[in-house]
Amino acid sequence: MIGRHNYEKHSSNNLWMIYIIIFSVILIPDIRITSIPAFRVEQIVVVIYAIFLYMKLMLRKKTGINRQNIKFPVLYLCFSFFIIISIVVGSVKGVKVIPRDYFELYKIFIYLGIYLITLLTFKNEKDKLKVLKFTIFILLISVAIATQQYFNLFNLNEKYVQIIAPTQFRTLVNNYPFPRVIGMTSNPNEYAVMPGIGAVLSWGLYLNTKEKKNILYMMVFIVGVLMTLSRSGFLFMSVGIIMFTFLYVFKSNISNFLQGNVDLKVVKVVIFSVVFLIIIGIIIFNFLPQELTWRLMRGINIGADSSFQARLSNWEEHIVRFKSSPIFGLGPAKSIEYEHSVDNEWLLFLKRYGIIGTIYIVFIFIFPVIKSKGNSFKYLYFSILTGSAVYMIPAIIYNCFQIMPLIMILAALIPDNKITKKI
Repeated sequence: MIGRHNYEKHSSNNLWMIYIIIFSVILIPDIRITSIPAFRVEQIVVVIYAIFLYMKLMLRKKTGINRQNIKFPVLYLCFSFFIIISIVVGSVKGVKVIPRDYFELYKIFIYLGIYLITLLTFKNEKDKLKVLKFTIFILLISVAIATQQYFNLFNLNEKYVQIIAPTQFRTLVNNYPFPRVIGMTSNPNEYAVMPGIGAVLSWGLYLNTKEKKNILYMMVFIVGVLMTLSRSGFLFMSVGIIMFTFLYVFKSNISNFLQGNVDLKVVKVVIFSVVFLIIIGIIIFNFLPQELTWRLMRGINIGADSSFQARLSNWEEHIVRFKSSPIFGLGPAKSIEYEHSVDNEWLLFLKRYGIIGTIYIVFIFIFPVIKSKGNSFKYLYFSILTGSAVYMIPAIIYNCFQIMPLIMILAALIPDNKITKKI
């Protein structure tokens, strides 16, 4: 444990950069200026930081990157080659290549930049905990904004929703019977992931610190997810919470359990977690207003759910494209016009980068879990990653500029920040 003096001495003075990124990602919408493509504040931060890092390299100064922690960035950077290969294969198969296809390389640049900024800023574990708590704080503010949207307090929705989410404006004004909040994102499904992440982080902090305020935060985030009426967002949150609970209980006790040794503290945690989560489920499905739960109830019977069945039908044209080049894909192929949106990121990956590219990108994001020691940051990341994998069946995460940066920040929490040989 680091004492107060040492904590102040060794704690990073540059956490403000991560705070700016988190604040921007969650609370600042896309900036649109006439004909210029939409951009985001955190992307400007990444570009400036990249220039700074490049200058340090040119001056042959140390970048501060731990040699041991460079593997994930290099692996992710190598995904660029899969993008280029898929574009070439698509071109050979007759797909018209347009400049927007190379925008996928820009995504790697931004996501990797956010990861490196976060990684290089941390000095110790307390820095990481500060970032987690700040993330929860900003997410709570976003839920407050979502609450204002849900009730259209002071008729503010008419003032700004049209600007940030024109397609959702109708559902948030004129006493629409089933409003779906968006926070500062463009649609409710996208926003649902944010309070979903908040719920997982709060639950994780509660199990590790036993601070009861985190239970309250978790409840607020659950309501935030419900206000979106997003079933995919609710599923993301539920899977993340269940996965973290499982990892927390068994992370250090599985060997003792197999030997027949039972830790009473673990038993108490298991009983409390199971009972608490069951009670939450009962409250959600039996006592909350129907306006918050009707889509969840309807989604229980997937076979009769018109929304999900429509998605299945819409996937067909994209499956046909995937079958035309299953190994390396067709590249981003943004010149191809589709009748329906894909609404399935796994299918989008397969169509764009084929089986090989999809397997590679899965390996990239699992790699930090494989190569790190067991810690709560690792389990939080893996829990959210698992929830994301399920969420990606009916929705999009990787290609969302307001969700993926949060996941990259969580990935940067995992590596050990002890001082070792750096480049």
